[in-house]
Amino acid sequence: MNFNKVKDKIKNGYPKGTDRSLSYGTAGFRGPANNLDWVMFRMGLLGALRSKHQHGKAIGAMITASHNPIDDNGIKLIDPNGEMLEVSWESAATDLVNAGDVDVVNVLKNIVAKFEIDFSIPAIVYLAQDTRPSSDMLSTAVRDGVEAVGASVKDFHLLTTPQLHHIVNAQNSALSNSEQVDAMSSSLTAADASEEGYYAKLSEAFLGLLALKGSSAEGVKDEYEAEIYVDGANGIGAMKLAGLRSRLIGLDAKPPIIRIFNDGKDGVLNENCGADYVKVLQKPPKGTPINGAVKYAAFDGDADRVVYFYFDQAGAFRLLDGDKIATLISSFFADLVRESGLSLKIGIVQTAYANGASTRYIEQELKVPVVCVPTGVKHLHHCAKQYDIGIYFEANGHGTVLFSSRADMLIQNILDGKFFSEPYLPLAPSQTEESHGHGRHRKNSHVGFKTDDKGDLLVEEVVVEKDQPECKVAESEDNMQVGDVPKDELALNTEAKVDRVEGFSIVPKDELALKHEAEKEEEDEAVPMPSVIPKDEVALKLERELDDAQKKRQSSLVHMVQSIHSHNVEFFDAEELTEKEKESRTLAAKKLQLASRVINQTVGDAMADLLLVEAVLSLRGMSIRQWDEFYQDLPSRQLKVKVADRNVIQTTDAERKCSTPNGLQQTIDSAVRRYQSGRAFVRPSGTEDVVRVYAEADTQENADKLAGEVASSVFQMAGGVGQPPARPSV
Repeated sequence: MNFNKVKDKIKNGYPKGTDRSLSYGTAGFRGPANNLDWVMFRMGLLGALRSKHQHGKAIGAMITASHNPIDDNGIKLIDPNGEMLEVSWESAATDLVNAGDVDVVNVLKNIVAKFEIDFSIPAIVYLAQDTRPSSDMLSTAVRDGVEAVGASVKDFHLLTTPQLHHIVNAQNSALSNSEQVDAMSSSLTAADASEEGYYAKLSEAFLGLLALKGSSAEGVKDEYEAEIYVDGANGIGAMKLAGLRSRLIGLDAKPPIIRIFNDGKDGVLNENCGADYVKVLQKPPKGTPINGAVKYAAFDGDADRVVYFYFDQAGAFRLLDGDKIATLISSFFADLVRESGLSLKIGIVQTAYANGASTRYIEQELKVPVVCVPTGVKHLHHCAKQYDIGIYFEANGHGTVLFSSRADMLIQNILDGKFFSEPYLPLAPSQTEESHGHGRHRKNSHVGFKTDDKGDLLVEEVVVEKDQPECKVAESEDNMQVGDVPKDELALNTEAKVDRVEGFSIVPKDELALKHEAEKEEEDEAVPMPSVIPKDEVALKLERELDDAQKKRQSSLVHMVQSIHSHNVEFFDAEELTEKEKESRTLAAKKLQLASRVINQTVGDAMADLLLVEAVLSLRGMSIRQWDEFYQDLPSRQLKVKVADRNVIQTTDAERKCSTPNGLQQTIDSAVRRYQSGRAFVRPSGTEDVVRVYAEADTQENADKLAGEVASSVFQMAGGVGQPPARPSV
């Protein structure tokens, strides 16, 4: 390893520009653009090392500061699967940027040693930027860092952040040694690894989805508004949305008319416009066309957030934020899963900032489970992966939907005409198991037995991961009767987090007794296949007890069990379906598949999310007003309290409760009880000595009062500095 070029570049071009400690977070590094070139250089170094560590796969480097003012900028790295930088490398980024100039080489050597990097492996970094004036200069600094350690750069120049995430994922999924690339990318081809490939993927799936719209039922009016005005925040999103719009032309579909304002030709990036402005200030952006316009959306500066808004009949501004988007999408997917007949687990992931009314609506009306995780996209994204269809949207409009490989396969089965039983899905090697040829070394696996509403026994193998307690997936008991199975073996009744679910197999209900006769698989023992139900016992019991009328059923059952044991995936008919039922299931499966291709599963994407929302509204013939009527948001208020040390505040329960300082949570609870529908929490800022306060209640006045009371308590009990917040009268 020769770092002489690194030393020379630091000395003559990129000396450290501040003694202030910086921390790599969800957004990477951000700050005033005039003091970031040295940060960019060092992140170029790190991106190259990360690529080497990942066997030469492309790493993304996106230069943007999202919704920040135009004079700011920033950078974040993108991992090979198109997702955020692995957490273990965030600390490496922080160490590298905070090192003194003379210590940079030693930090690089430590990173190489810690992650056992083969420095001889060729590396490449995919580089892109938004429209900020400083981005060109900072892009050069990143390039210099990458090349200083002998790696190469592919510069895509102007892209939205989600576009670069997509391209990195698509490129790496096409590599032959793609074992570390997420399974969700398996359907992408090398042709997708470009801006044009991004447009093609979204537009083809979107138009295909719209083409499935049927005629409205008799007497039901189609209320969908086929025109939408989009605030481009005077940023990269406006430019790229125009590029996508030009491709939304289809013979069998009627795409919406997309009109873009704040397109960057006259205004300033994020100045009185954009999704963050609309969400925080609860008002329309500058330049909003009023006359004749009905439906609006707003992107943020790098187009990874979107919110909707409109004006009601009284002219009042109405916001539909990420919570409302999540409920619309959740209801859509829940309906399609029911119509398809598939046993897919859907879950919504929220943070404490989600409006309480949205949580109640999803749980009580949609009957979809909700999990709360700590603030931060990395927590949301990770937890969403635990479902077959995992949905997350922050209130600020950043979010996406993730489909498991199991969901993809079961959907495709229906489209291939296989309507009935679900196959057993062999696991790929992972951290919870090791592969030994056709056998497996299973560590955290349970087999659950339960009956469905038709009386059929469902055999389900669940793989449980024990090191991620923040995301727990529980089975709803509303539509399930638990069979007579020992409690310790029923994985669905445990508190452990479900990592993924192996396929269901439908077995006659009277075969439940066989479960007690089956030999228990020894823990950590490699076997040809997990012994769910020994096929010889199944055959023996059927031969002994089933009459001639059930022989056909017997043959199907034995064939299914043999298929499980021989590692083949085959199907048998549990019941006959009518042609109409098959058509209905096929249509639902097709919608699910196309919707999964419209969305960008690597990261929140304003353009992809906009298309999905428009597709759902169009297919349902629904207006934005009807969507808004799903539920009424509880009024809320957010405040900030300056403190001497933000670390005084420690939280638990996904940041909904504070454990220190002593007595503060009890004081908050006491205040909450005084207000109808009251809820409040506090959490420390991740970047400054500030405590953030959130409160909601039945009226705006009460939400304001509750927030003020909590803020005053924080100031008094957590070391507030400066002017104390005004305590409201109660």
